[in-house]
Amino acid sequence: MKLQRFAVAAALIACAGIAVSAATNATFIMTNGQRVSGELVFHGGQGNNMIDNQLNLGNAGKEQSYPMDQVAVIDVAGGNPSQDELNKALSSSQAMALRDGTVQSGQFVNIQNGNTLIWRNDSGQEQRYGLDTVARVYLNTQSARQAYNFNPTSAPSGSQAVGTSGATAGVARARRSGNAYVVQGNQPWTDTGIQVNAGDQVTFRVTGRIGTMQGQPTVGPEGKTGETSDKYPMPSMQAGALIGRVGTGAPFSIGTQQTPIQMQSGGTLQLGINDDFFGDNTGTFSVTIQVNGRSK
Repeated sequence: MKLQRFAVAAALIACAGIAVSAATNATFIMTNGQRVSGELVFHGGQGNNMIDNQLNLGNAGKEQSYPMDQVAVIDVAGGNPSQDELNKALSSSQAMALRDGTVQSGQFVNIQNGNTLIWRNDSGQEQRYGLDTVARVYLNTQSARQAYNFNPTSAPSGSQAVGTSGATAGVARARRSGNAYVVQGNQPWTDTGIQVNAGDQVTFRVTGRIGTMQGQPTVGPEGKTGETSDKYPMPSMQAGALIGRVGTGAPFSIGTQQTPIQMQSGGTLQLGINDDFFGDNTGTFSVTIQVNGRSK
């Protein structure tokens, strides 16, 4: 019996060794620019890395949890991403870059058993990828732009980035619904294509609601009462509020403001969401715009 127990114990140890050796090393690039590296540990019957929206890394026998909304990128391959990868990945709220150069927008679901990425594509289908084929997972593209000091070049073919209206790559193209511009809650910035000049008086009329966190009430263009953050484009404004900017200039408040706003510079007018994580945002704002009394 002792021999049998020893054999069973040895088998369990061997299995544990296999699980550990199958796990993958990765670096978390945090939204504040910090980088932490370790092994993608996993727990539970499904071998999940993310538990209760916490991503987990092991290092030197110790495990540390990191809130998902504080992780900008899961870097599996290491090194610096190519400009082409950044152009494609940073045009979405979340993206997965494979080592063969393919970039796919969608939504991160989890990492299982330390070696498999679960990804939900734009059609809502869950897909599985071996981490040995994955280069990086972009969870928060706005923070990733800062982490990689992103300097956009021409927009990649087939992306939503705008390259002809003065906007940078990584900005969604606005669609029209009647006279209104539709602003998606899960996009940091939306290019209206409207050219404004310094001194122009622009009036905004906003309807609609967006969700900024799963399970929480939706908010209007004024944002979520009392929720501000230094990580937002406008730290003094509330989470989810509608904001604007001209080109890549400083953002300005829109919200529910009814009086005209004077433009401080000339360029393409963009509309944005005051937030630092867009992966779980839902809903839209509809915005009608008048420039010096002229409907656009």
